[in-house]
Amino acid sequence: MKNLIIFLLLCALSISTASALTINIQTQDSFSIGEQMYFDYTITSNTAQQITFIPHIICTNAPIALLEQKIVTLQPNIPHQNTYTDMQVSEQFEPQTCTAYIQVTSPMQQRQEKTFEIDTLPSFDFSLDLDKTVFVKNEKINLDYSSEVSNPEITATLTSPLGNLENIQIPSTLNLDEIGTYIINAQASKEGYKTMQVSKQVGIIEQNANIQEGKISSGILKDNQRKSLFWIFLIIGALIIFIILVIIWFIKIKGSQTNQL
Repeated sequence: MKNLIIFLLLCALSISTASALTINIQTQDSFSIGEQMYFDYTITSNTAQQITFIPHIICTNAPIALLEQKIVTLQPNIPHQNTYTDMQVSEQFEPQTCTAYIQVTSPMQQRQEKTFEIDTLPSFDFSLDLDKTVFVKNEKINLDYSSEVSNPEITATLTSPLGNLENIQIPSTLNLDEIGTYIINAQASKEGYKTMQVSKQVGIIEQNANIQEGKISSGILKDNQRKSLFWIFLIIGALIIFIILVIIWFIKIKGSQTNQL
């Protein structure tokens, strides 16, 4: 019995070895902005067989292309050669490691892969800091920034509600006297990083927003009170009319009964 089991295992191993695939992947060590990611591949079999496989590229922080399943019939020791192309590297890509692979799904499971790098500049966190976004006319406005990297080079512009554009410094203090919405556009750069762009809106009003909100709330409350009183009077009037009609009906019933007697 033991010899039979060993024989069957050897047969299975020999069949698996006989139908084994040799997969070779060739690609660049890295891709830069504007270059299209791709890899060349060769699949060789020592037996005639039909295989199903998926060529693909996957990156940790980039869009993923749709999977494309391929079916080819291999002849013994005749390589199947082809090229898989993926998306183009754009400025939005972060530096990262990607994997080019061939995944065979039938008649066996087999995978071959190779890694490459995306050679782009990294981004960094940058934001504009304000105490609030709505200010009273000519109120002191402290404009500052937060940055993941130290001492970035910042250029900024301020667009008024009337469309006038002026350069401003960050950090700085602003006093704005036009009623409406101002737009702050800032660009932050640092050697070895992507240039970051941010925008923020600032609203300017005549007087304190809380006072305005209080007036609005008071007006809404008075309107609601008027509506409530209207419905109360309407319901009371309807009840009075109903009671009068019931009394009239009751008197008529009594009168008819008296006449019959």
